[in-house]
Amino acid sequence: MKARVHITLKTGVLDPQGKAIANALGNLGFEGVGEVRQGKYIEIDLDETDRARAEEAVATRTAFLANMSHEIRTPLGAVLGFAELLSEEPDLSPNARDLVTTIERNGQH
Repeated sequence: MKARVHITLKTGVLDPQGKAIANALGNLGFEGVGEVRQGKYIEIDLDETDRARAEEAVATRTAFLANMSHEIRTPLGAVLGFAELLSEEPDLSPNARDLVTTIERNGQH
């Protein structure tokens, strides 16, 4: 049995990539778009054949992934947001600009 789980940030968590997506949509003429949240879908293969037990297993895994996603992504979001601010700094040295570009590039998925 397979389960499909959607993972996204909790409401109120900073989402610089979501803001970048919203800005890009605005530039493409979609000004009416409100809040944009990014997320991922994952598929989990379950050994369980009993539907009720499978749903319980999925709920447990979903809670775990949501908490781990939040714990990992919150500090990463801060790093990416700070890198975005640094990239707008006009007096940044070429070496520092390369490092900031690397952070931003590696933060995309």
